[in-house]
Amino acid sequence: MAGQRPRAEEKRDPSCDGWSRNHLRLRGSTALPAHPLICPTRLRAGGGLSPCQTTLPGLGTVLAAKVIGHVGDISRFPTEHHFASYTGSASLDASSGNKVRHRLNTGGNRALNSVLHTIAVCQIRDGGRGQDYYLRKISEGKTPSEARRALKRRLSNVVYRIMKRDQQTHLAQAA
Repeated sequence: MAGQRPRAEEKRDPSCDGWSRNHLRLRGSTALPAHPLICPTRLRAGGGLSPCQTTLPGLGTVLAAKVIGHVGDISRFPTEHHFASYTGSASLDASSGNKVRHRLNTGGNRALNSVLHTIAVCQIRDGGRGQDYYLRKISEGKTPSEARRALKRRLSNVVYRIMKRDQQTHLAQAA
């Protein structure tokens, strides 16, 4: 769809990204579905759409759409550990003798791992709780890449809990 020209009758709003515009056209509506990773798009007074905001710092609309698309139904992961293993953010045990070590997991869904990496880098750069956690891990003697890996695992848990909480909310509302 990215290579298609817009129809003449479609009004272009530069503040609304392509995903939102296509989604609205396909649904024939001006309201995006509510999702915990993406706050619902609000209408401006002039009729245009305001930019989409996310509930997790560093997670934009495109990254949230990737997470939602790759994960699908969160209930297929019984625990956050299973989810972290799927995203490739769970470290693998590489201990030998008395030396306890963990190494990078090269398995899992690389696209989701890339999303977590982008969120982690943004949180480290922009400050806040992610940067505090990263600096605490550095002060504990971890290398920057080990600290970033620990932050990615924590972010994986946060994404899992957000999606699980939203699923339970929807189930409660449906009952």
